Amino acid sequence: MIKKILVFFILTANMSFGQSKICDYCKQKITDEYLIVEDKYFHPGHFICDKCKKQIEGEYVKNENKFYHPDCYKESYVPKCDVCGHALEGEYFQDLYGNKYHARHLKESKRCDNCDRLISDKITGGGYNLSDGRSICKICYDDAVPSNSVYDYLLVKVINDLRGLGINVPKDKIKIRAVDRTGLKAAAKSEYNDNMRGYCKIENVETTFGRETKRKFSAVIYTLNKVPQDYVEATIAHELMHIWIDQNTKIKHTPILEEGSCHFISYKYLSTKNFKYKKDIIQSLFNDPTPIYGDGFRKVYERFKTKHIVELLNYLKSNSKI
Repeated sequence: MIKKILVFFILTANMSFGQSKICDYCKQKITDEYLIVEDKYFHPGHFICDKCKKQIEGEYVKNENKFYHPDCYKESYVPKCDVCGHALEGEYFQDLYGNKYHARHLKESKRCDNCDRLISDKITGGGYNLSDGRSICKICYDDAVPSNSVYDYLLVKVINDLRGLGINVPKDKIKIRAVDRTGLKAAAKSEYNDNMRGYCKIENVETTFGRETKRKFSAVIYTLNKVPQDYVEATIAHELMHIWIDQNTKIKHTPILEEGSCHFISYKYLSTKNFKYKKDIIQSLFNDPTPIYGDGFRKVYERFKTKHIVELLNYLKSNSKI
């Protein structure tokens, strides 16, 4: 808060009781004119800014019993915008990563489609506009999965790791395709929404020969390209849980239970890893504002966070909602 100096040019000889006054700056006795600021006494030239050490005249700011020029205080104590570098006064925004910025930058700058950072030179080192309409920050783009063979490897890796958590799916019947957002929309069709990072297309074909019926299963996981490996693995874990539900339950679950359970398995998978973006992804799961994915995850998490995964799997076999 900016305040104005109350200046009194009063001779000590005129003060009642002849009380002596000590300058708060030099600690010497005042024998002539003086200033009184916040019940402290100063020689006229000793009301000094604690930062620049120059005399304060006019407005000042007090912080932790020290006095400053308003501009010096802003430079030292007022948080700076991580986009433009100017002081943040009044209300401002802070993202999941601790970056702070003026509200106007939300209109001036794009957000990364993957990590949701505000794309700027200071925060992300810039970014890229992709042909499918996405904007990807340089942080995510530089760590993006480089080739289709790596996606194939990651699929096998996540399938094997989920087996260690008690989630088994038929590895040889599942394929993965890295696509842009246009390809994801084409795959998901009416099920598509802008929050999607992946989609799982499952096909079950039943063939009957006489009294014998055979069921043929296949699945394709579609995941967004141009994003870091940690995010891809989290997406794969989510989509593999959809496959487990399809193959192991005979119940039509509510979207909140199914998507919440898939998010929860993604969370449990991430919790076993030492990923670069682990903390960021997990935090985004907990802060997801959507009613199906976000609320679903939080409900499943609260119910099963202290229980073994097998209890969730058994719950899904006999319950349609949460």
